[in-house]
Amino acid sequence: MLAGVASTFKGQVVGQELTKWPDQLDFSAELSKARAAKPDAIFVFYPGAAGVQFLTQYAQAGLKGQIPLYTAFTIDELSLPRQKDLALGVPGAQEWVNDLPNETNKRYVADYIKKYNGARPSFYGAQSYDAASLVNSAVVAVKGDTSKKEDMRKEMEKANFKSVRGNFKYGTNHVPIQNFYLQDVVKDSEGNFVLKTVATIVENDQDRFHERTTACEDRIRRPPSVVRYPNPMLYFVEQCLNGVQLGMLLFLLAAGLTLIFGIMDLVNLAHGSLYMIGAYFAATFAALTDSFVLGAVLALLATLVVGMAVEVIAMRRLYGRDHLDHVLGTFGLILFFNELVRLIWGPAGLTLPLPGVLLTAVEVLPGVYYPLYRLVIIVATLMVALLLYIVVMRTRLGMLIRAGASNREMVGALGINIKLLYTFVFGLGAALAGFAGLMQAPILTVQIGMGENILIVAFVVIVIGGIGSIRGAFVASLFVGMVDTIGRAFFPDLLRLIVTKEAAATAAPALSSMLIYLLMAAVLVLRPEGLFPVSSK
Repeated sequence: MLAGVASTFKGQVVGQELTKWPDQLDFSAELSKARAAKPDAIFVFYPGAAGVQFLTQYAQAGLKGQIPLYTAFTIDELSLPRQKDLALGVPGAQEWVNDLPNETNKRYVADYIKKYNGARPSFYGAQSYDAASLVNSAVVAVKGDTSKKEDMRKEMEKANFKSVRGNFKYGTNHVPIQNFYLQDVVKDSEGNFVLKTVATIVENDQDRFHERTTACEDRIRRPPSVVRYPNPMLYFVEQCLNGVQLGMLLFLLAAGLTLIFGIMDLVNLAHGSLYMIGAYFAATFAALTDSFVLGAVLALLATLVVGMAVEVIAMRRLYGRDHLDHVLGTFGLILFFNELVRLIWGPAGLTLPLPGVLLTAVEVLPGVYYPLYRLVIIVATLMVALLLYIVVMRTRLGMLIRAGASNREMVGALGINIKLLYTFVFGLGAALAGFAGLMQAPILTVQIGMGENILIVAFVVIVIGGIGSIRGAFVASLFVGMVDTIGRAFFPDLLRLIVTKEAAATAAPALSSMLIYLLMAAVLVLRPEGLFPVSSK
């Protein structure tokens, strides 16, 4: 896709960024690069959930309306219900749109809308319909004798069927020769977001690789190896802020995890599920109350209650058992929560839109613009960290928590209700995980299993910081956030200086994701108990 754009674009391509699809859904580093490079326009190819998140973060970064965005296969009838206003003013290109005027397409779209209660078909459905029609034409040609495979193949090469795309035939390499259309998002008379054909970009277009020749390869213009930024220092500062923001989010998750393990000696793999539950609660309550802030508060309280209920119902049965039992038991809770979410909210996932006032970027330093919502995450997490420090280190409750971590039997002998203390600690950890989930929900898609990947990184954080240490979790979260973000931002460019561009494009995303594990390995070699180990019991 990107090679095709580069080969036909008549201007200068100033840079190209490849991300790990579909796993990477945070594009803060790449968007900072785009802002720093000051291009006239940006082209992206992100189908599915990645397209929803890119448009969301593009608007949050304040780039919408500042740098024009063009797409292909990023906005479709499947993603549009979640993209909504974010897709307005973002033109795209596809080989099929709902409103193509040929009779076959009109009938197909009308029948689809009737059968599926007003839902419009996507281009995936249109291509599937064409594929079924193509196979049917071959079966009819051989009069149902499907053993005549060679005759069926020859018949399919003729493309002797009425396509929803209009005029349609195959090239010499069996790639369709077809039209491509410029599409835009508009609101219909009922206020629904729909795709509309604006113009025909090319007619009877044949792919440029139907003849595999050197001349064809030479027509592909490669982007420069390394993007040149007008002010590298400002770009570096913005990437550092991205690293701090990621670190703050990891601290919220790791703090609860290390509290639970340090005090209760419980390995809780289901901590990521509480992160997911917090995000789902926030999306649901925000939609019901029509208030982001009120939805977040209700989600935090609901996650606290769920965490305490989980401790009473399930976790108490695991105390005093081997860590392998903890792993098996909490892994079962992961499966339970995933299926519970599927039953309640469905498999498609949810979005948590931000208030319009947060969909902008502010100038934090001269020439350095940063998304306002990500600044809110940093400030809110610092306030939570300060509150957590005061509670743990300066209150009687904190004294009991620290005493329970040192000698739970003695705390129980002194008349303290250790079961109630454990319930509170687990609920507090769940609330911190839920807070991380609800803060991340407007950036990423709220979906089943969203807490599983970030949980792995949270375990890396508590290993680096020292198991049971809140201070260690805070410092290690910053380290991991900075290493991950700076690695994704600069490592691909550095790699392109020593290997070919093709090798760098393939290896850079994978190697960048390995940096945090290399950091963990280095810390374990030098300080096996972590940076800030807790006192021995």
